[in-house]
Amino acid sequence: MAIPLIPAIAAGGLGALAFWRVRKLKYGEMTPRRKKLFEEGLKMKDGVKLRKLADAFEKVGLKKEALELRKRAALREAPKEVTAKRAETVRKALQSKDPQKVKTVAQAFHKIGAYTTAKQLSNYAKSITAVSAHGDVDCVPVED
Repeated sequence: MAIPLIPAIAAGGLGALAFWRVRKLKYGEMTPRRKKLFEEGLKMKDGVKLRKLADAFEKVGLKKEALELRKRAALREAPKEVTAKRAETVRKALQSKDPQKVKTVAQAFHKIGAYTTAKQLSNYAKSITAVSAHGDVDCVPVED
């Protein structure tokens, strides 16, 4: 009679253990320590380390942050030709007087994880729009 209860008790114990582990690991929660690791990870130059960190974030349920770290790794590992073309694209966008074209370039850079460049381009597009509302004046990008 006690034998059929053993699998039920074992299953219940395993379920409780899994619940305790998820709560202990704070699965899917961005703790202050994880936030600090994420911010430091964004500054890393080594693509391999960035990917390992992304794997660790994904294991604890932080898929969005893991994706951002993988984007950053791809940026860091981009061939020099691609990096040079991106730099040329930024230079051309910063010389443009068309805010819509600049916003389009900013969105493209945001999608690949180049957030600082995207923000710089967005600010420049805003300055073009503001200046064009006040007449034809030569614009210069504004830094935050």
